[in-house]
Amino acid sequence: MPLRSVALYKGKYIGIETIYTVHNGFQINDPERLKEVRGYSQRNELFCPCGCETNYILVAGDKNVREQHFREKAGTRKRTCTFVEEGETSINSRIVLKVWLAEKLKADDLQERVPISAVEESARRVEFTFLSKDKKLGIRYWNTRANIIDDKLDVIHTNLSGIRVVYIVDQSNGSTGGQYQEILMRLQERQGYCLLLGIDGCEYPKAQLCAVVYERDADGCWQELRVASAYLKDVDIEGNELLFQKKPINDLVRREKNRFDLEQKAIIDRRHAEEEQRKEQFRIWQAEQDRKEAERRYRLAEEREKSIREAAERAERERIAKEESARRLAESEAKRKSEQENQWSFFNQNLGENILQQEEQVKDPDGELWFLCYFCKKTLGKRDLFIDILGPYGTNRGKCKACGMHFLRPLDYKKR
Repeated sequence: MPLRSVALYKGKYIGIETIYTVHNGFQINDPERLKEVRGYSQRNELFCPCGCETNYILVAGDKNVREQHFREKAGTRKRTCTFVEEGETSINSRIVLKVWLAEKLKADDLQERVPISAVEESARRVEFTFLSKDKKLGIRYWNTRANIIDDKLDVIHTNLSGIRVVYIVDQSNGSTGGQYQEILMRLQERQGYCLLLGIDGCEYPKAQLCAVVYERDADGCWQELRVASAYLKDVDIEGNELLFQKKPINDLVRREKNRFDLEQKAIIDRRHAEEEQRKEQFRIWQAEQDRKEAERRYRLAEEREKSIREAAERAERERIAKEESARRLAESEAKRKSEQENQWSFFNQNLGENILQQEEQVKDPDGELWFLCYFCKKTLGKRDLFIDILGPYGTNRGKCKACGMHFLRPLDYKKR
């Protein structure tokens, strides 16, 4: 009957790591949590995570902490089980990380295997390995770097809600061999460094954590720089920042990068000096060629300068011509406006007399027709103030929009 490290309780995962804690530096079973999970087991509330509805039994004691596990309850399986168990390294890593967080974080709400939906609405099946909302700190652990997928990282990164996520991978994923460490670089891009976890079974005191960064050297090869390394029990958490030897990890990263940059700069500077030395003889040999070339360039420069000067003169002539054209256009426009003003002045002076005679059309300088309503007398306006109707004699009748009456010219009324 297979041994399992995770069970399902009311839709939530419970990992075997949940029953571990630390007391006075010793890794022990958490009595309260052990009692709580054992109660779930006794009430048949623990199930296989695959959905086969098999009941699980908690097998845990205080004699040998390595034997803690869940076991299938005989006779409860209803269908074929498809659950894929984690490897031993992954299980033990979760255990040491849980004990480390219990000692350093001291969070009452520390949970394991928390889905992203517990932080933000998301239908993606992505989870935090450990999460404390009160401390605003989450841990995401991978045993195999092949499981580090960009879209999963993006889901976590965009659903943080103020929570700082620390990414940790097993130490077997480290080193570069001069190649671009593509997968771990995804983590470095998000948190500025990579954390490699090394374990010795599930014993917390022996677990080690190493912080590394990946940088390109003077030859363009990628190097793994060890920023800091310590036993996991000696790595502290202050707020949501990791401390190695009481120093913030980000400060150590900056110091190591600066050291590496200076070292690579010295190599590059030395190579540049050697290159300059090699080039010196070539420059001496080419000096005579440069002198001859300078003479040729001088002649070309004179010709080019002459061409530029001639182009500038042409541009100046064109500018003057444009200004003259603009001046003439402005004068013409001013003359036209003056004539138009004079026409309007004449039209306004004679409007009263012209509008009364109605024998001839009264047009303003813009060509608009003007009429006087025979009935209301007060409506003096352009053609658009009337509804035009052609009379039987070819005369203009219309309906005044002001008084609503149909009108004829005075001459038409006399004929009638």
